[in-house]
Amino acid sequence: MREAERKLGRLEPLGPGLWRCELLGRLLFWVSSIDLPVEEDSLPLHVVGREPLATERAVARLVLEQPGLQQLYGGWLASLHPTAWKEVEAMARATGRRLNFVIRPAIESLGLDRVIEQVGIDRVIESVGIDRVIEQVGHDRLIDLMGEKEVIKRIGLDRWLANLSPAERREVKRRLQ
Repeated sequence: MREAERKLGRLEPLGPGLWRCELLGRLLFWVSSIDLPVEEDSLPLHVVGREPLATERAVARLVLEQPGLQQLYGGWLASLHPTAWKEVEAMARATGRRLNFVIRPAIESLGLDRVIEQVGIDRVIESVGIDRVIEQVGHDRLIDLMGEKEVIKRIGLDRWLANLSPAERREVKRRLQ
């Protein structure tokens, strides 16, 4: 602050973590997110900034106490302050509260590819279930992607024939003649 005052002139304190001065006929505001009180209006600055652990905990408590703030900031808090978020989860369990937050904005900001890279594609498939993945993609599309010859090669001709009914075998034999 001394260095700022030396270069800019007198900084007028407006409250904790907030100062102003006049420079070239314009008001200039200085904000220190670390010194700002943790309250709803200052929450965006606390969420995006690097904070001491005590401040992160206060931010986490504030977000936990208000479901609307969980919706707005929960995903960001979880991704940018994982240690504080773990404490939010512990507090929620201890008080029997349900966490209600949206992570879509964080995913959209980071990019789904990066999120899946962090989580791991195997873990995503395991969580969703391979049956749901195949259902979503569709059998025909899977066969088109692999190619029919590759599918038959993977199944094995003997195994494929063994699973045919007698009527189906007769039909295959008839077509091959």
